[in-house]
Amino acid sequence: MNRLKSLDILRGLTAFAIMFYHFSIWTNRGEAYMADSFLGRIGLYGVSIFFVLSGLTMYLVYHDKMQDSKALKSFFIKRIFRIYPLYWLACLSSIYFLETPATKTDIFWNFTGLFAFINSKSLTTGGWSIGNELVFYAFFPLLIWLSSNKKYFSLTVIWSISISIFFAFFLLNNTSSMTVQWLTYTNPFNQIFFFIAGIGLGKMVDTTLFFKQHQVLNYLVLFLIIGLFVIYPAVGQQTVLISGNNRIVFSLLSIAICYFIFTLDVPLPIFIEKPLTTLGEISYGVYLIHPIVFLELRQFLGDYIEIPPQTFFVIALLVTVFVSFLIYSWLEKPLIRLGKKIK
Repeated sequence: MNRLKSLDILRGLTAFAIMFYHFSIWTNRGEAYMADSFLGRIGLYGVSIFFVLSGLTMYLVYHDKMQDSKALKSFFIKRIFRIYPLYWLACLSSIYFLETPATKTDIFWNFTGLFAFINSKSLTTGGWSIGNELVFYAFFPLLIWLSSNKKYFSLTVIWSISISIFFAFFLLNNTSSMTVQWLTYTNPFNQIFFFIAGIGLGKMVDTTLFFKQHQVLNYLVLFLIIGLFVIYPAVGQQTVLISGNNRIVFSLLSIAICYFIFTLDVPLPIFIEKPLTTLGEISYGVYLIHPIVFLELRQFLGDYIEIPPQTFFVIALLVTVFVSFLIYSWLEKPLIRLGKKIK
């Protein structure tokens, strides 16, 4: 199956936006964005979009290929070779370059990928979402089986919505800081709704035909949804976005963005399409290594020259993209091929 370019582009742009969000905070003396800013919203719900895209692409690729033990073995081998090597590299780089504290227990849980199963911390910034993905992948064969039966999958969706509502209204609140609620927010059960929603979008692939045939309407709806994401009234600290009614609103808007990007079928000029799809291919690296590049580069350059914050901001963006491209070419791509051979 060919890579879905529209989803690749959304994945790449989302990874870039999250990098931009973090760099802006670190450049701005560590001051977090508020709930009414676009960066404050995409900084949180960009990862939610990742989860939706993951469920959607996994379903499209594997919904008819999980029939026996051989197929299951193939799935898990390819996922291991796709996820673990770069995650290990990010953890080791964080420990070595950023001097992230790590006990032997932390290293064990992180290098086995089991840290998310016990709701423990990741050793690298952004690694919590990778742990969530590993939990989702562990249950993916079961979810595929459930998705083959309309009644079972409907109950699964209802269950995931109920869990999400429980977190939004009873476990998370807008009075405590993100730091205090971090482990609750990053709990896989608080995020699994997005992955299951992605699977649901994959099952709705037939409904995309109407919007593919009416691309002007598709663009209008997409711009409306993005506009609502940007201007929807929500003020205060970022916890306002992850609790109560706002959690429901922004979750639905994030899912809708993925759906209408999925239905886009307008060819782009090659000089626009190629860089964007390439950014999508290297998005895993951009997402995981951008904190390491930024903080290490700032320390390295700070020892020799004084650079204006805005200039350094741009340099860090370019260096991160370049390093991510090298990692994809020299590490990720060869290991993806190796995983396909071994399976």
